Amino acid sequence: MTDELPGVERQEIDDPITIKAKRNLKRKKRRSARARFIA
Repeated sequence: MTDELPGVERQEIDDPITIKAKRNLKRKKRRSARARFIA
């Protein structure tokens, strides 16, 4: 799917997704850090 889309369009589509993903990662990292430490 990514091969069919040109780089410019891909960046425009990924931008909002990556921003949300980074925000989610920060929240998940805090929880996962404790979970891994306990495990």
